[in-house]
Amino acid sequence: AAAAAAVLAPPVMTRHQSALLEEAAPAEAATTAQLELRQVQVCFRHGARTPLHILPGEHPREVWDRAMCRPEGESERLLRITGLDGGPQPLSRVNQRQITNLLPGGCPHGSLTVQGRTQCHTLGRQLRQLYHKDIPFLSSEFVAEEVYVRSTNFDRTIESLRLVLTGLFGASGRRVDVQTASEEEETLYPNTRRCPRLQALFKQNSREFSLEEQAKRTIEGLAKLWKVTERELKLVGLRDVLVSRIAHGKGLPDKVDLKMVEHIDDAATHMMQHLLSGDSAGQTLRLAGGPVMCELVGNIKRAVGTPLDAGADALPKLYLYSAHDTTVIPLLLMMGLFDERWPPFAANVALELYQNLEAPEQWYIQVRYNGVLQKLPGQPEFMTPLAVFLDLVERYMPVNFEAECML
Repeated sequence: AAAAAAVLAPPVMTRHQSALLEEAAPAEAATTAQLELRQVQVCFRHGARTPLHILPGEHPREVWDRAMCRPEGESERLLRITGLDGGPQPLSRVNQRQITNLLPGGCPHGSLTVQGRTQCHTLGRQLRQLYHKDIPFLSSEFVAEEVYVRSTNFDRTIESLRLVLTGLFGASGRRVDVQTASEEEETLYPNTRRCPRLQALFKQNSREFSLEEQAKRTIEGLAKLWKVTERELKLVGLRDVLVSRIAHGKGLPDKVDLKMVEHIDDAATHMMQHLLSGDSAGQTLRLAGGPVMCELVGNIKRAVGTPLDAGADALPKLYLYSAHDTTVIPLLLMMGLFDERWPPFAANVALELYQNLEAPEQWYIQVRYNGVLQKLPGQPEFMTPLAVFLDLVERYMPVNFEAECML
């Protein structure tokens, strides 16, 4: 619990750090040639997986063969999974329920598949190309002091991380330590278990959400077709099953076409967006995504406050966070970058921290989503002064998470 509290608390800046940030927004952005990459943080969704839900009603048996979700073993990086304190891996009851609940064919619910492993390996290769070859930032081989590695405590996110590391640094070499958190401490997704106020806000936002007319007609039609009530058709669960089928080349249910899937996808995305940001005060997003932003900003501030001649080279250069769509969506919303599309499997957000070599007090943030550079709201360039970035996101960072979570 103490480790989680440390993560959630917004880092206190020294007077020197504050002065640096006050000066970090010049009238004209520095040229790229003057800037040096100092830190990269990547938060990514796991790769393609089997469904977490089942369709209501009677449907032909859909087989998810065990071979679809079998690890490659020797061709992948070895990991050692620990808790946040370096001790034994915590137990995840939710993960245990999923991996012991088998689909027809033998694959567990929510299990990373061969397709998902390929997606994550490809992501690792892309990161290697960008941050080792295109920008000479990372070492060719894995160096423990250079890379901080964190995952939520689910088999699919841990395995996704294994494949990203394999693509990034290769399968051979030293074992990589991966930190995970208990269900009570987890900060990488909206955690209603530790935040009763968030659960209450989700319920309130859900009551206020209404389907658009086209989505209503689609749900009504499916309810009649499958002989179930409309209440049994949960949008996010329905989307989950249909998207998983499409990702793995499996057929859609009888009389369901891609246009209907598109309507369901749009409606589920709008619903999730409303759940996370439906209240005008922004409190839901603050409690749902703020803990993640606290950690990312904390890493940035530590780099800014540690000069190169005072041990900055001992700080990680790369932070990898293997998580979920419910991690990526809040991050995009907090930065004003959500495009109203559900993040695909292996979707990723990268925060790059740059320092101006000619004016070391000037720092910049550059954001990539799925490898594509993004302009933050109101910014004419991809490079955003750090002070501007902090002003954008700090409103979503809880000052006292436990207190704000109380009902």
